[in-house]
Amino acid sequence: MRKGLKWLLCGMVLLLAAALSGCTVVSTDVTALMNPPKLTKQQQAIEQALASALGGGSPTLKYPHNGDYRSSFVLHSFDHGATNSVLAFYSPTKEKSGTHIMVLHQAGSKWKETCDISGDGNEVDRIVFGDFDGSGTEELAVGWTSFTSTDMALGIYAFHGNNYEKIYRDTYTEMIRANMTGGNRDDLLLLKLDGADKKASAELVGAAAGSVGPVSQAPLDSTVTGYAGLYPTSEDGSPAVLIDSRKGPDKMVTEMVLWKNGQLTSPLYDPDQKMANAETLRDVSVTCQDIDGDGSIEIPVPIELPGYEEISGTKSAEKIWKVQWMIWKNGALVPKLSSVINSTEGYTFLFPAKWETGTQTITVQRENGDSDWAFYEWNPATRTVGAHLFDILAYSSDVWSTVSANTALQRIDESDGMVYAYQADAAGANSPYMLDIGTVRQQFKLVD
Repeated sequence: MRKGLKWLLCGMVLLLAAALSGCTVVSTDVTALMNPPKLTKQQQAIEQALASALGGGSPTLKYPHNGDYRSSFVLHSFDHGATNSVLAFYSPTKEKSGTHIMVLHQAGSKWKETCDISGDGNEVDRIVFGDFDGSGTEELAVGWTSFTSTDMALGIYAFHGNNYEKIYRDTYTEMIRANMTGGNRDDLLLLKLDGADKKASAELVGAAAGSVGPVSQAPLDSTVTGYAGLYPTSEDGSPAVLIDSRKGPDKMVTEMVLWKNGQLTSPLYDPDQKMANAETLRDVSVTCQDIDGDGSIEIPVPIELPGYEEISGTKSAEKIWKVQWMIWKNGALVPKLSSVINSTEGYTFLFPAKWETGTQTITVQRENGDSDWAFYEWNPATRTVGAHLFDILAYSSDVWSTVSANTALQRIDESDGMVYAYQADAAGANSPYMLDIGTVRQQFKLVD
């Protein structure tokens, strides 16, 4: 839905490339970097320094394929702003497939080569910056891909003047930086999935005996086929990472690794079944997220809204699901709040407290596809639909001025050429579950 926002963010990243401070992405357009016109004098100087250091050759620019940095040139300060460095990803010639990282430093108005890292693979999966050894200076973690292996190779590099040292190496399937162990240092969480041998684990890498090494390990579901997302958060007062794992093409399960009592644990792992607890298994495409904006990530557990239980098979896509958002508390998953998600029109509606009675008392029906969702009372005793409460409707902004002439419509919000409106039904005016426009606006959230 909100594609305009995504394009705006991309544009902002490109604008920030002109400011050479902190951690900045210079450009994501390889053609623009290799051919005129040049974007800025500083970028031109970086490109010329790379070519000069390579003896005037014609390198092929590369870039990380995943993670926060996906540019051929990445600017970063390893010493918290004292000096700037540029990482340039390239292959020396078109004939050679290996990827190098040239590190350049700023000397006055010019950029000069600091060192050149010969990669451990054909391409770069991702890069991560962090103080992994607790030295107070950041290191560079690089994930390398290979044509001959599905695993990525991890190398962590420390820089000393004009030299670098590889201080740790490992392999992984997915990787994320997370401050699990506390203190002014960073950790790397590596997920390792071996489908052939039916093994899976999470390994925490960080400061160990004055260097970098494995800190702790926990088992994961070995029957998953891949990972859809990793989310650093806090659960029940402890640092945690939630993991959305795929189970084949249609299902997903959420796993968790938690740092507690000086070790990594996986509380949603069933050691008897050697897989994740089935409580979070779902065939609805909804992922972990901070649904209420409080800074913590919640786990989705979809349940059928009343009235949809008999729908199955090819018509399952017609269901509207109530999603219970769970947190880990006192050794168990407990519900925090609930919502319905209209992914077609790009919004979430959070259930207010008076709808959360412990019994299903509300259901939702499509009146005009996904552009009109109608909210009704539900009678659990007779299993029938009760009073019609209100509708949430989606209109293009082009037609809003016309349809809004209907005084029964009240605007909830608008975004990306869409206007969302509320229309109350008089039949539900006396219902204890009726919501006014103020409450609806409060519970309505646009999906990013």
